[in-house]
Amino acid sequence: PSDTSDDRIDLLSGFEFRVNRAPTITEVKGGGSSPIAVVEGKHQVVLDEDANPGYYNLKMQIEDLDPSSDWGHVSGSSFIADGKLTFTAVSDNEVLLPNTTQNISISDDTNSGVGERSVDLILAEHQHGETIVTFTISDGVDWTQKQLRLKVNSVNDAPTFTPGANQSIAEDSGAQRVEAWATDISAGPPN
Repeated sequence: PSDTSDDRIDLLSGFEFRVNRAPTITEVKGGGSSPIAVVEGKHQVVLDEDANPGYYNLKMQIEDLDPSSDWGHVSGSSFIADGKLTFTAVSDNEVLLPNTTQNISISDDTNSGVGERSVDLILAEHQHGETIVTFTISDGVDWTQKQLRLKVNSVNDAPTFTPGANQSIAEDSGAQRVEAWATDISAGPPN
């Protein structure tokens, strides 16, 4: 039987079909623009627990071959671009790196048409271990992911105490004992 409905498409009639191309993360660098090592297929950074300045900054260049003219705004740990591009960062160890805007801060550093995202990873205090952070960029149809293995080494936190008043004794007076001279003695953070 012949189909006479109007919902048929004649491919020779001049219709244009657009192919959506997935946005990509083309580069991942440390905050100082140095490349980040790739180990077992994942970018990897190793830090010491409670290291100064208390966060790790990285930069990612993105490419969207179907670009939006308006790059949008930051919302939570996602960067939303004109309702078309979304950039997210998610940690799989929320004890070490909680998935909050206080711990994962994303900003748009796009300049001269080169899309770049700056991400600050702010670790929980006195924690060590490993987390995999998954970065995803999506245009609502297609997406691309990169992963970062973040290893945080345990450090031996120094003990602390509050010293008492300075002591003065006569020369050659022998050993002296001062009770409760050191107070608020702490072995340091428990972790």
